[in-house]
Amino acid sequence: MRQGIVTRARLQTRGQALSEILASAGSRPQSEVLLRDDDRCLFGVLDIVSPGAGGLIIDLKTGRNASAALSPAIDHQMTFYAHLFQVNFGAFPERVLVFSLQRGLVEIPVTSSDIAPFLSKIHAAQLSDRVTAYPHADVCRYCPKRSRCEPHWDAISAWDDADAIEGEVAAIEHSSSGTAAVQIGGQWLTGISATLLPSNLAPGQFARAVRVRRRRGNASGDWSASSSSRLRILPES
Repeated sequence: MRQGIVTRARLQTRGQALSEILASAGSRPQSEVLLRDDDRCLFGVLDIVSPGAGGLIIDLKTGRNASAALSPAIDHQMTFYAHLFQVNFGAFPERVLVFSLQRGLVEIPVTSSDIAPFLSKIHAAQLSDRVTAYPHADVCRYCPKRSRCEPHWDAISAWDDADAIEGEVAAIEHSSSGTAAVQIGGQWLTGISATLLPSNLAPGQFARAVRVRRRRGNASGDWSASSSSRLRILPES
């Protein structure tokens, strides 16, 4: 069976279940929502959030992660998201789910009693001068230390759904629309807004870009940026 037929079949079966969950969520669900815990200097971007009908969180799994079995990394991620939800909306979410075309909706057993020990581990890590890194796409995506974390850069080349590039800046081009394109390590990164482009970026510097997306159907392997992307010059001053 061709991959396109498989995908359509999964959309029909899995998509209906997702639609029903969203319809039962009460208030209109929001997508790509930035939530913060400023007291602990924590933040995250959640794929789907609905504070109505008891509270709902859904994380969308794509690429290699779409077929991955549930893991401690996913439990960690969803516990973190549940905490951010509670801080921002004043209540613990009733449902914490992950969704993929391969596996459909899977409920993650996160409870309010999981939060205190989870936060204790984070606090201990924040106080430690040295933290052991365990690179994983779900864990690394919104980590603020990505640009300086060498274990992450060593691991990312093996990820099917890699969302970061690094290398020497060879060229910078500006468009009439106000966006820029930067050639990093021989690959073009396009759609960079003025707010994301470092003002002192210049050819010859070493740069790293995270939360970028490979452009589909582009044989040259070029990438595109979004509002959540970040571009850093190394070493940082």
